[in-house]
Amino acid sequence: SVSTSYPAGTAYVFAGGGQTAAGAGQTNVEAALVAAGGQLGVWNDAGVQNFGVSASGYGVCAANGQLFTFGGQNGGPSRGAMSAVLATPPTLAAGAWNDEGLSMTRGRYLLGSAVQSAFIFLLGGQTDEPSAASRTTELVIW
Repeated sequence: SVSTSYPAGTAYVFAGGGQTAAGAGQTNVEAALVAAGGQLGVWNDAGVQNFGVSASGYGVCAANGQLFTFGGQNGGPSRGAMSAVLATPPTLAAGAWNDEGLSMTRGRYLLGSAVQSAFIFLLGGQTDEPSAASRTTELVIW
């Protein structure tokens, strides 16, 4: 769990967005409780606000009581980021998935993401550069 409003010892997995086999965009976000032994509970979308735009191939981070996505909108590279505040398990606070107002150097899609301390690293992926495959890394501080 990444929020102090979640009871100690509880953890949830969130899954969101993507594309259908036909290439249509998805905006749904769901959560499942991780039970003792690691088994996932039933996927639930009650109170878990959906993305406002089609999102897929984005980088992710959970930090400071929030979920973040970077890039990957409408099936292609995007420079933007969105965030949602975690609320009472497993809901997200009203107005979830706000635009973070940050603009990465390059639009990215199918990127990797990693967190170390307060640093979020956004790695490679398909970009809006002249060369579609990127070898660059961007750094965001949460």
